Amino acid sequence: MVDEAQVARVRGSLGVFVEAMRQPLRVVGKDRVRFLQGMLSNDVAKLGAGEGCHAAWLTAKGKVLADLGVVVEQDAVWLLCPPGRRGEVMAGLDRFVIADDVRFEVPDEATIGVAGPGAAAALRVDLLPWGTGTARIGGLELRAFGWRETGLPGTLVLVPAAAVADLVATLAGVHGATPPEVAEVLRVEAGVPRLGAEFDEETLVLEAGLDDCISYTKGCYVGQEVVARQHTRGHVNRGLRGLVLDGETVPERGDRVAAPAREDGGVVTSAVFSPTLRRPIAIASLHRSLQDRPRVTVHRGDTPLEAEVVELPFVRRA
Repeated sequence: MVDEAQVARVRGSLGVFVEAMRQPLRVVGKDRVRFLQGMLSNDVAKLGAGEGCHAAWLTAKGKVLADLGVVVEQDAVWLLCPPGRRGEVMAGLDRFVIADDVRFEVPDEATIGVAGPGAAAALRVDLLPWGTGTARIGGLELRAFGWRETGLPGTLVLVPAAAVADLVATLAGVHGATPPEVAEVLRVEAGVPRLGAEFDEETLVLEAGLDDCISYTKGCYVGQEVVARQHTRGHVNRGLRGLVLDGETVPERGDRVAAPAREDGGVVTSAVFSPTLRRPIAIASLHRSLQDRPRVTVHRGDTPLEAEVVELPFVRRA
């Protein structure tokens, strides 16, 4: 179980995460914006320098290959890729570069995440999600991006690899780096979907809890026809909801969710014990017939766990 004091420390002050929260990929070349506008689900072309958005890279069938932070600078666009997926994103997008002047660059720096109400003061920069600016730590000026995937104010900072330990010590003091499982608890409490948990390449984007990734007014992009058709229809078959469980047992990803009218009603995608709510909680992908039900049953092996269905997030984002 996660140390409750560590979660409280991030919620009350800040946490420093050295595990990759996002992996930055730099896109350059004079055709970079036009190319990405045709590949991604959000409106990259409308962004000015210093602005950003959340976007999805989809299959032609509207399923999610990756969700990306997209950050525009004067001479480049940054793609903030899910952990461990930067190589796939780079190789996959590069296959679509034919006659375009578009190139991909992997930066040399490491990436650390700083989250919590004290993050802006510690870094001397306060950024909106996916915005960009300069963090100042111990005499260093470092590229920074706004980040909210813990549900708290946060910043991703590109740091020379040799300087990571010193910067963690400067920011976190005697507490040191915050364990990655704390970030997972905060993410689930905030109801933020994650690639590999709430969605993957078999998940339709409108079922993945990624509404902020989609522009319905921009022109064509890969998967756009499917997304527009589902949006016009007015509903999809599945969607994300929160489960607050009775008792103390934390379910596991893949546990079946059922109700009397539907035994195959859904599946748990992420679950933790919430120190904030003092209860086990889970994000679940539920059939639309269960999304408005007050109660469901989670099947943890042969053990039925009763749960209340709630809207996400469990804890309101700061």
